[in-house]
Amino acid sequence: MKKKVVIGLIFMFSTVQWGICSGQLSLNSQTRHNKPSKIMPWQEYATETGNEDYDLILLFLPDNQYELAFYYINPKFPDQPDGLTLSMGMYETKGSMLIMHDKLLGFQWCVQRREDGLLIKSGFQFMRENLLTFYRTAQEPADKTQIKFDYRTRLVKEKSMQQPYNSLSKSYSWNYFKLYLENDHSYRLLHHGKVVISEGIWSREGNILTITDSALKTPFYGIILPDGLESMLLPGLYRGPVLNKYEIDRSSLVRQE
Repeated sequence: MKKKVVIGLIFMFSTVQWGICSGQLSLNSQTRHNKPSKIMPWQEYATETGNEDYDLILLFLPDNQYELAFYYINPKFPDQPDGLTLSMGMYETKGSMLIMHDKLLGFQWCVQRREDGLLIKSGFQFMRENLLTFYRTAQEPADKTQIKFDYRTRLVKEKSMQQPYNSLSKSYSWNYFKLYLENDHSYRLLHHGKVVISEGIWSREGNILTITDSALKTPFYGIILPDGLESMLLPGLYRGPVLNKYEIDRSSLVRQE
């Protein structure tokens, strides 16, 4: 039975299977084909097998569109990869560079075309210098990925309303995500407690939390609720889930450089 991984956005995996076969994320060398001469719709590029924590998969779509997915691989459960969408939008070619324009939040990141694959030159810090090699040409899905959550309208409405001032927790949790807000106004958004998806500076205005990623120089938002934080949208949390307040022993945290 083919495992469907659906976190962040709704993917139609019935035809585009993202290399998840029989419940396993199979990005081994046996499934990779010869490198194509140019980028075409439905081509998938992926990080080489060997990273013990995660894989990145970049799918090129018609009309110069793309989707970038992140898969965390837990060594204890290698047959249960946890997937989420990091970015989706349009791309343009400038010489050897691909300029990726994220349509969700308006940030840009860059990929360099090389003989040995696609090298990520900018983006979230953990993405940088990851080499993606041609994996395969996928089948066209019956339905395209859709964003059904209008966070912009929700955010504007919240800013215009007079609401009680909710207390801000120093830690929030949803699924495998943990958001830590430090007293010096720095933050880290971790996945599985290991991969730093985003880090930078946080601030608040009323009940609106703003986190600005230091690598992207891009703000992301959350609405501070009495018992949690609603994503508007935080990196990887593109369906607007509510993160719960999360109390931790902060002395046990190890900062990743």
